[in-house]
Amino acid sequence: MDEQVKLELLEQDKMYPNTMLLDYLNRKSPMYEFIKKDPKNLQPVKFTGNRTILKELLLMYNKSIGASDETLKNIGLVDHEDVYFVVTGQQPGFLTGPLYTIFKTFSAITYAEKFSTDKIKLLPVFWNASEDHDIEEVNNIRILDKNNDVVPLIIDEDIIMGKSLESIKLDKSKINSILEKIIETIPETEYTNGLYNDIIKETLAKSEKWGEFFSRLMSRLMSKWGLILVEPWIFRPYLKDYFTKLVTDPIKYNRIFLQTTDKLKEIGYQPKMHKKEDVVGLFYIDENSIRNSINITEKGIFEISNGTTFTKEAIIEEINSKPERFSTNAIYRPLAQDQMLPTYIFVGGPSEIGYHIQIKDLYPEFGLTQPNLQFRLGATVIERHINKIIEKYNFNIAELTDTNRLVSRLIRDENQDFFTEYNTRISNTIDEIIENLTKVDAQLGQRSSFKKQNIMKEIDSIEKMYFKYIKDDNQLLLNQLEKAKAYLFPSDKPQERVFNIFQYLNKYSINMLECMKNLLAQVEPGSHVVLKCWMF
Repeated sequence: MDEQVKLELLEQDKMYPNTMLLDYLNRKSPMYEFIKKDPKNLQPVKFTGNRTILKELLLMYNKSIGASDETLKNIGLVDHEDVYFVVTGQQPGFLTGPLYTIFKTFSAITYAEKFSTDKIKLLPVFWNASEDHDIEEVNNIRILDKNNDVVPLIIDEDIIMGKSLESIKLDKSKINSILEKIIETIPETEYTNGLYNDIIKETLAKSEKWGEFFSRLMSRLMSKWGLILVEPWIFRPYLKDYFTKLVTDPIKYNRIFLQTTDKLKEIGYQPKMHKKEDVVGLFYIDENSIRNSINITEKGIFEISNGTTFTKEAIIEEINSKPERFSTNAIYRPLAQDQMLPTYIFVGGPSEIGYHIQIKDLYPEFGLTQPNLQFRLGATVIERHINKIIEKYNFNIAELTDTNRLVSRLIRDENQDFFTEYNTRISNTIDEIIENLTKVDAQLGQRSSFKKQNIMKEIDSIEKMYFKYIKDDNQLLLNQLEKAKAYLFPSDKPQERVFNIFQYLNKYSINMLECMKNLLAQVEPGSHVVLKCWMF
């Protein structure tokens, strides 16, 4: 599908009510003066890292996960000075996680195509944030069952709590059990067997750890478009200098971050990322693969949350001898990323764009250029039967966030003429009475005007009583709107934050990804698109 089609877009402020993000995207004051970046005017980025080492690492990792020839061909270009990256990323969610992970990936792919020129070649890169240790964010999947109920399925494993996802070995029996539950819950189609056996289970069989399973699956779905995947652990041996700088003067860097955050608050924003001054920007991964926070005392001792302590000299020695034991926190991760990658554009969600705004003043401290910031594409998938409901009642998709208000509005619109005529006749009749009474006595006319207000309030009350009766009697309308809401705003959240891509691939085949990519490529960066892939 190469032809341009007219696409419906949902309003950014309705889907992403984030003031920092919206002011950045719309270049509004005071954000525009504060960040000094324009998403529509990309600036040059200088990269001083070692492209030869980077190329070797990317080849090693992507070959290990079965990347496509298109991806390997892209990696072959990395040592060219005019080649830069469009980078996005996410924690390794189960079966790729919520839909927005897929939309982030398509953003990197389409932005790389859109912003490449004869002077700069851009490649899409996905940072698999497998160093994260919040298993509860990724060990579950939510699907819609045959009764339109959101069903959470969770891989419950207490023993892995606190461990970096990169180190967690897959419990394949538990995962296969969850897969069987998914197959029992969703409608079986002609694509179910191939999708779950030939893609998911085959990929699972080749994987040993959580992060690897995610990367292999993403590569299987996306590497036809040349997507390069990375996990942070491959870079740690080459980040010794960066880690050492972080522990040499952690208070200094934290104060820079906190000062920027305070300035944002002073100009009226509410930044979401917070940090205590004594928390070092690194985690320490111990022999049990537990990711421990690090604090620095007033005496300069580094206290690990597992009870271990280091002097400054000792922790620097540990970094140099065992760099694999250290990983960055959310504030300092982007800087580690951009030490290793020639990032021209960073693609983030609402919170991530905000985080990047908060860390802007840290980049010069590490001799780095902050990349251009682009908001990811978003989407709402509309299936044929849901589209029929929308067309039948002619409402805006965003109205589904409050079905009671929507029902009242639809009923009022449909029955408005019924009461409008009576309201007009009653109002005109009372006005005529008031006019005649005023001729008799001005004060009598004035008192009658007050009485009119009371009469019209009673009429309004009768009107509301009638609409309530119609609403209570119109269960079919309510049921259909609730069904549409279950598909588009499950659990009162945007669909892209709840459902998983395989729910849709099971219905429409893996070719749906091609349709999604083609449609998303036709809109401006940061748009939220209504996807009706069954039309094409």
